[in-house]
Amino acid sequence: MPEWEYRKIDLNGPPPRKAFLGQCRMPPLNQAPILVVCDLAQLGGDLVSRIGHVVYAANEDEALQRLSQFKFTAAVLATTSSQDRLTAALVEKCVPCCILDTAASKPVNVANQETVVVYDIDLIVPTLQALIAQRNKKMSNS
Repeated sequence: MPEWEYRKIDLNGPPPRKAFLGQCRMPPLNQAPILVVCDLAQLGGDLVSRIGHVVYAANEDEALQRLSQFKFTAAVLATTSSQDRLTAALVEKCVPCCILDTAASKPVNVANQETVVVYDIDLIVPTLQALIAQRNKKMSNS
């Protein structure tokens, strides 16, 4: 099995087995994939099934390598280790980022215009959709 995996999930097909009522799924993107960085296998699998068009990395070093190889629409960070270098690299490349932090005090915390921290996995897809729409609007106005 390769270090990383690139998957396209058919969003018109049946939902994943672990899907639950009310689960939000990303609509198909006509853009670059989303970088998902997660060091917990089960959570990573859940994120991949919700988001769909992704490049997966298990840690910060692997994610930095993927960032140098691919262009990304957005990123989701859900790791228990430090993400400082990766976050700085994402900001430098103007890649909007959603960070899953289950210990966060507020449901949604805007760190800056490109980075949003959420405390619930169910908030990731709507947050990504908002970040991508904001980025696309900003790019079309430039």
